Amino acid sequence: MNKRKTLPFKVMATSVLLSTSLVLGSGIGPADSIAGIHVVEAAETYYKTTDNLNMRKSASAKAQKITTIPKGKQVTYISKSGSWYKVKYGIKTGFVSSKYLKKVTSSNVSSSVSSTSTSVYTTTDKLRLREKASTSSATLLTIPKGKTVTYISKSGSWYKVKYASKTGYVSSKYIKVTKKTSSSTSTSTSTSATMKATKYKTTDKLNMRSKASTSGKLLLTIPKNKVVTANAKSGSWYKVSYGGKTGWVSGSYLKEYNQTTTTSTTYYNTKAASSLYSAPNTNKKAVYSIPKNNVFTSTQKVVNSIGETWYRVSYKGKNYYIQSSSVNKVTAASITSTSYTAKEATYLYSFAGATHGTLVAIPKGAKITTNYRIGDWYKASYGGKTGYIDLTKFTKTVATSETSIKATKFKVTTNLVLRKTASDSGAKLNTIPANTIVTATAKSGSWYKVSYSGQTGWVSGSYLQEYNQTTTTSTTYYNTKAASSLYSAPNTNKAAVYSIPKNNVFTSTQQVVNSIGETWYRVSYKGNNYYIQSGSVSKVTAANVTSTSYTAKENTYLYSFAGASHGTLVTIPEGAKITTDYRIGDWYKTSYGGKTGYIDLTKFTKTVTSTTPSFTATEFKTTANVNLRETPSTTGGILDTVPVNTVVTATAQSGDWYQVTYNGHEGWVSGAYLTKYTSNPGNNAGDQTNLPSGSAITETTYVPISELNIRASDSTSSAKVGSIPKYTQVKSTYKTSKGWYRVTYGGVTGFVSGEYLITKVNYDKMNSYEANKNSYMHLDLRKKSSVTAAQINAYIAKHATSANSVLYNKGSAFITAANKYGVNALYLAAHAIHESNYGKSTIALAKNNLFGFGSYDITPFVGSVKFSSIEENIAFIAQEMKATYLNPSNWKYKGATLGYTIKDANGNRITDLSKGMNFYYASDSDWGNKIAKHMSNILAYGNEGAVSQSPNTMVPAKPSYPSGKDVFPTGTIAVANSSISLRNSKSSSATVAATIKKGETFNLLEKWNDYWLTISYKGKTYYTNTVNLSTYNKYMTVKNLARVNGTSTLNVRASASTTAATVGTLKNHQYVELVVDSSNNPVTSSGWYKVKLANGTVGWASGSYLARELNK
Repeated sequence: MNKRKTLPFKVMATSVLLSTSLVLGSGIGPADSIAGIHVVEAAETYYKTTDNLNMRKSASAKAQKITTIPKGKQVTYISKSGSWYKVKYGIKTGFVSSKYLKKVTSSNVSSSVSSTSTSVYTTTDKLRLREKASTSSATLLTIPKGKTVTYISKSGSWYKVKYASKTGYVSSKYIKVTKKTSSSTSTSTSTSATMKATKYKTTDKLNMRSKASTSGKLLLTIPKNKVVTANAKSGSWYKVSYGGKTGWVSGSYLKEYNQTTTTSTTYYNTKAASSLYSAPNTNKKAVYSIPKNNVFTSTQKVVNSIGETWYRVSYKGKNYYIQSSSVNKVTAASITSTSYTAKEATYLYSFAGATHGTLVAIPKGAKITTNYRIGDWYKASYGGKTGYIDLTKFTKTVATSETSIKATKFKVTTNLVLRKTASDSGAKLNTIPANTIVTATAKSGSWYKVSYSGQTGWVSGSYLQEYNQTTTTSTTYYNTKAASSLYSAPNTNKAAVYSIPKNNVFTSTQQVVNSIGETWYRVSYKGNNYYIQSGSVSKVTAANVTSTSYTAKENTYLYSFAGASHGTLVTIPEGAKITTDYRIGDWYKTSYGGKTGYIDLTKFTKTVTSTTPSFTATEFKTTANVNLRETPSTTGGILDTVPVNTVVTATAQSGDWYQVTYNGHEGWVSGAYLTKYTSNPGNNAGDQTNLPSGSAITETTYVPISELNIRASDSTSSAKVGSIPKYTQVKSTYKTSKGWYRVTYGGVTGFVSGEYLITKVNYDKMNSYEANKNSYMHLDLRKKSSVTAAQINAYIAKHATSANSVLYNKGSAFITAANKYGVNALYLAAHAIHESNYGKSTIALAKNNLFGFGSYDITPFVGSVKFSSIEENIAFIAQEMKATYLNPSNWKYKGATLGYTIKDANGNRITDLSKGMNFYYASDSDWGNKIAKHMSNILAYGNEGAVSQSPNTMVPAKPSYPSGKDVFPTGTIAVANSSISLRNSKSSSATVAATIKKGETFNLLEKWNDYWLTISYKGKTYYTNTVNLSTYNKYMTVKNLARVNGTSTLNVRASASTTAATVGTLKNHQYVELVVDSSNNPVTSSGWYKVKLANGTVGWASGSYLARELNK
């Protein structure tokens, strides 16, 4: 007969637990029974400790201690061994002495075993849900404060709970019972938990209720196949919104909704170790783990129910899904066919990634050819198989590449073989005879690419000598136009021997055109021959002049030759008189103190000036370009040059010289270049006696931009006497002070407003720009350039060296910044090159500021922002341009192109005819064209890949100014020209702590990049942003601040002479304090300034190398 097997009560209790949970849900607390059912396991006995009690590994006082159980704690009895009990406490099991245990009666069993109520738990702080009951376990998520969790079980001081879709452990210290339900309740209400917003589609018509129960009030019915978003869950119910209402729906009629899009074939490369899943979510374990740098093909994008983007990819013949954040998009492209050699043993892979499997081994030294790539994987064939290779395992077969060089002339030193390739093994094309001049355009190793007798090939540099074309000339004088350098040879291959200031004359009898086409002059200096570049000097003439007496306006010198660099002979005191009848350029020959030499005439004034007492104003027309001079003599200083055919009005006469006004300058012109001018008789508007106030201008052709009225005078209120059709050419030789121009059209002479005129030159330029749309002037600067760092570097290297440019070898910085902010790298490089003179400008060298950012016309150096590195500056400008001039939402945007500016006859921009960055960025109308020329020189427009690209419309935030400041000498004195408000801290919200009144002095200490100034006033330090540096002289004038300019090191000497002892040095671009007199004016002596160094030393520095700052 079958015997019925009796189940232990412990199993029965478990059955009760399971079945009851189906009714009540999961709101069970660790100190509660289920739905108030009193459950006691018959096989378990409980004890409470009567003192702190050690739990040990075995039943012996000598056994290793596991833990100490505090007095009054409950343990679960397991078995007995003598006087020792094996018990369980929390998650630990071990032996304790029975002496310190007291049995617990059933009525006193801890609520962890029996209870008569259920509890709801709420977090009391942000609480980490961990994978295991330990603080060292991984965090699954963080539960916000005040959220309800579902209790599952207890493990020591940890509770196992469920929150949202995750189950794990939390510390009991940070949850509390917030609600208890009586045992008489037959049904417990499940608590709701927030969840990540998840989209679902209804599978049938679905009722929305007021609570998570079929007993909830019906709010509305959602039709089948509608997409709703759930943001909370209670049991199997979801909280959703639909039709303007929010309520609960049964999850039985919901299906997670994924939005699927079919795409063209796209390639994605794993950025790091990534996982492939069977569905577009992480609900199930990953199927494959894929290493970094493996490419997959995709034709489908999925945005899953919780908003994550996934791509469906093919792998091993099946479809899987990968998260978008794990990959980046790569392109497939045909490339120039190139040969590579394996550097080590490697493989040909079946697709673009090692994880796709190998096809065949490729041994070290094997050669392959590729013309196609996907990302960084290159397609090739080897051993009869076609697949992909990892190019990092290969090297280019041809080790030495051809590099373009500036066209350089060489003389062949012996009969020389012209070869097809840059190698002795190259096929012979021809033989070039000795002493033949050839021009090299490229270099490969020690070989040069040249052309000879219609053939182009390579010759060895061992048999070439750079060729300089030397010409002997008559004695010629050249004057330095700015600070210039003298070299030992006619090139810059070696460092300069001397640095020569502006306005020094040298004698030359030889001209050299060097191997790269530069013109140099051989000059004499200090008894030796040196070379100076033609671009650094201008030719001046030596001539006899009318003997004239001059008086020294200040202490000065007689120099040994025409220039201060040639050294002094004797001091000429203020008031001394000299006579001169010979000059070289602007230097005049004279004798003084028994010495004969040259003087700087700007230090002298004419002793006697004679003019005709009365003269009738007369109009003349210039017959040639004629100099306007300070005095009626060829020795007078030149104020300006009046162009040929300019009508001028003479108001005085001195001999054959006439006093006229031109371009704002009043001076004297020689009558030898004047002819009397009779104006067009026309009507009264052309009558010379009725001309409005103004001045003669060079005859210029203008074009009206609209139909334009001719008026009797220079006012819209004067009578209309005619009109000129739009774009009809007219000429003018007179401009009124109101900006109107006298013109003649249709037999009528009158005045037209310059506001509606543009020069014929500007009109033709505008038409030329618009006719050539396929040019860099019209390229969208948000398109990614195909230019390389090497191409940028090569262009800069043609115009600069590592010694004189901060841009040298910085091509990669433009590529990096352009890619980051979505601007064209070629434009960015050309912009920097133009603004910084190839990285050689003062501001670039001193402040790592290539673009003159922050500079003002009135104070370019002090105003400019200081950057910590060239890379920081390039990135800043890329971000700034994209956020402003290339941002359609910004007021500076006038089109994402370089563009151009067209100005009217008075120099004002015409809004309707101007466009692009040039509109606001630059006052130079031709700025855009100049940038475009640099771009073309680096990369021809036809080779720029950006032409076919789509623009990057991402708009970054405007960059913050970099931290940084200009620090001035502590003795820098300034005078307030208006009141200046001061604050105790560098903040506009700080209260005004003091005010400098007009006329008061203070010390200027610092200028910050954000244009705050640090000031010392009456012994205290303050800050101000009141002073606008673009018009700083409205607020202040600095009396004694200078900056070293034009020399790497400036010697400070004991007295104002180059022969005096050196007492200190100053570096190029360094600020220096000028010593002042009692009136706060700098102390000077013969062109030298008295200076004070940071260490307190006082000495003298040549004014030729000092630039005054903030003193206008």
